[in-house]
Amino acid sequence: MSDARVLHFFGGKGGVGKTTLAAAYAVRLSEEVPKHRVLIISLDSVQSLSDLVKKKLPTKPTKLQAGKGEGGLFGAELNPHALLKPFLAEYLPALAKAAVKGTHLSDEEMGKLYQQAVPGLEELVALFHVVELLESGEYDRIVVDTAPTSHTLRLFDMPAQLRKFLGFVKAGQDRAAPAASGGKGKKAAAAAAEAAPAGFLEQVGQKAEKLLALLKDPARTAFHLVALAEPVPEAQTRMYFTQLRERGLPVTEVVVNQVEDHEGCPACQGRRGLQAPHVRKYQALDKNVPVNLLGRREVAPRGLDGLKEFAKEWSAGKETKALEFSAAEGPPALVRAPSMPPIAAPPLPPTRLIFFVGQG
Repeated sequence: MSDARVLHFFGGKGGVGKTTLAAAYAVRLSEEVPKHRVLIISLDSVQSLSDLVKKKLPTKPTKLQAGKGEGGLFGAELNPHALLKPFLAEYLPALAKAAVKGTHLSDEEMGKLYQQAVPGLEELVALFHVVELLESGEYDRIVVDTAPTSHTLRLFDMPAQLRKFLGFVKAGQDRAAPAASGGKGKKAAAAAAEAAPAGFLEQVGQKAEKLLALLKDPARTAFHLVALAEPVPEAQTRMYFTQLRERGLPVTEVVVNQVEDHEGCPACQGRRGLQAPHVRKYQALDKNVPVNLLGRREVAPRGLDGLKEFAKEWSAGKETKALEFSAAEGPPALVRAPSMPPIAAPPLPPTRLIFFVGQG
C-alpha cells in the first residue's frame, strides 16, 4: 500500500469517502515506519477530518499517535484565509511597486493586474505551506485530503496561472526600464531599478515552479482517486482522471469505495449488479492504474482505533480479490410496473428560489 513517495493526494467527488481513506492511509504509513513523522492534512473547508479522528485539529500540526523516537502520526486542518493574510501583506505591495501606474503598465493592464491579484490565492498559499512543511524536513510523508473535484482541479491550475501572471508583470517592467534609462539618464535608470519587483515576487515565482515540478514528479507525488460505483460519481471520476492526466499529475490508483459483497440480502445483490458496469469502466481507464475495491461497511470507521483497523483490512489487499466481479454479473432485469393512471402533481408554492444543501 505504501511506497517511497512523500506526498499523497486523495481526491474525488464529495461524499465518496476520501477523507476516511486519506486518514486511514496516513495511519497505515505511520504503522509501517514508526520512526517516520507522517502528517495528514486537510485542505477541505468542510473540516470533516476533525470529526473523523474525534479531535479538534488546529492549523498547526498536532500529534495524534506516537511512534518510535520522534516519529508518529500528526494531523492538521489548514485555514487558508489565515495563511493568506501575511502573504498578501507582502504580495500586494510588491505588485504595486512592480507596476507603477502610467509608468510600467497601461490603465487597462493595471486593471487586469489587480483583478488577478487575489482570486484563488487562498488555496494556493495553503498548498505552498504543505510543500514548505515537506521541504523543511519536519515531516517524512504528507497525506493531503483535498476539496471536491472541480475545486481541486482549479487549485492545481493555479501554479501555472500564477507563473504566467508574474511573467505578465515582469514584461511590463521590462518595457518600462529602457524608456526610463533612455529618457532621463542614469538617475532615471536607477529609479526604474528601484521600482523593480521586490525579491518577494521572484520568490513566489520560484515557489510556483517548484510546486509544479513536485506535483508532476511520479517518484515523489501520488494521486489517489476515490470513487463510488454509481452513475454520477463514475462520470465525474472519469472526467477527473482525464483532467489530472492532461495536467501531468500522476494518478497511482483508483479506489472504489462501498462495493457490495457476494453475499447478503436480495436488495444488496441487486445493488452489486448495478455496480458492476461502473467498476468495469474504471478498470478500462488505464491498464497500468490499479483499481482497488473496498466493501461497504455497516458502520463507517471513526476515531484512530477504527481507522487503524480499517487500514489493516485495506492494506492486506484481500478485499479487492474477494469483491471482484465475474463476467456474468451485471444489472438485474428490470421489472415493468403495471400501468397506472397518471397522478396529478401537487401545486407548487409561489417560490422563486429553492436551495438544496447538505453533505456531499
